[in-house]
Order: sequence, then C-alpha cells, then structure tokens
Amino acid sequence: MPLYFLHVFNRTGWSRDDEGQDLPDLAAARGAAVDGIRSILSDEVVHGAIDFEGRVDIVDEAGNLLESVSFADAVELRREGESE
Repeated sequence: MPLYFLHVFNRTGWSRDDEGQDLPDLAAARGAAVDGIRSILSDEVVHGAIDFEGRVDIVDEAGNLLESVSFADAVELRREGESE
C-alpha cells in the first residue's frame, strides 16, 4: 500500500507529518485529510473561532505534492433558509 504524508498548514504554523499513513489510494488519503481537518475545526468551534485559511497537503513518499485540501473544502456551510 502507498504511504501518504498529510502536512497541515494553518495560522498556528506548519505541522509536518513525518510518519505517514499506509492508504490504498489518493481518494483514501483525501478522506483522511478531510477527517483531520474536521477534527481541527471541531476544536476551533469549542474555542469560538473557526479559521478556514488552512490546508492539508497530501504528499507521496518521494515528496511529490499530490493534492492540497483546503479547510473550507472539508465542510459545507449552510445558513438559515438554505436547503441541502
């Protein structure tokens, strides 16, 4: 299985993933990135402020950037009166 590294960038700085994760494909790596972003955002909600400026970069074992997932892409924002 390929090894993917999920590096987090946000206003608090940069968190490099030095261990990586064995995942079946890029889609699974993107899912792991989205899960991680949602965890970060849920912690931010508890503290009363959400910052959508961050991103997670998905990198392969050779150091190639495969995809960047923005914090804003990990959630759907709805307002009163908007339908799903």
